[in-house]
Amino acid sequence: MACVLSDFDYDLPERFIAQQPADRRDASRLMVFRRPGGQVEHRRFLDLPGLLRPDDVLVVNDTKVIPAKFSSHRETGGRIEGLFLRLLDDGRWEVLLKNARRCRPGERLAFDPSAGRGLVLRADFGQGRWAVEPDPPGLAEDILQTVGVTPLPPYIKRPDRSHDAASDTKPSTPPVPGRSRPRRRDCTSRRRSSRPCRPGASRPSA
Repeated sequence: MACVLSDFDYDLPERFIAQQPADRRDASRLMVFRRPGGQVEHRRFLDLPGLLRPDDVLVVNDTKVIPAKFSSHRETGGRIEGLFLRLLDDGRWEVLLKNARRCRPGERLAFDPSAGRGLVLRADFGQGRWAVEPDPPGLAEDILQTVGVTPLPPYIKRPDRSHDAASDTKPSTPPVPGRSRPRRRDCTSRRRSSRPCRPGASRPSA
């Protein structure tokens, strides 16, 4: 049976799209689908431990979100928006640049607001894609943590902000000196057990 993209279209009114994350992650909404009878329940993520059965397998996605979107400017003052795509085998970055039609290989773009750092354009791959080198040299992750923000999908109608990367597996900001970071028990930690997992099953992680 052929599958086309329109098969996945569905109506989602804008009023049902959260524009801000929940103050507490475990307060986010959770839809429960009961397979035997086809019933749908609307719960909260903090209800998850009570919904899991002893033989269930919980798959945890701990993918780290990086602040891949950045803003820069040419020496002429023209503003260039960019998106980090991947690290190339030779150590250069592949990026997607907006408003860069007049840019040429060898040109340097200065990051906003950190003009001391920038990117040197090396090769134009077409359709806005470029190979670039950081100037001065540095690790992509470290540089983007300084100059980048997390890109938001088009249905989120608010400005990108650096702390949108709060879903990172590591703390996004250092603790304030003299103040301890508040400790909160994750709802999955309440499901931990001293019993070993059965073969092929994964244990929930906090």
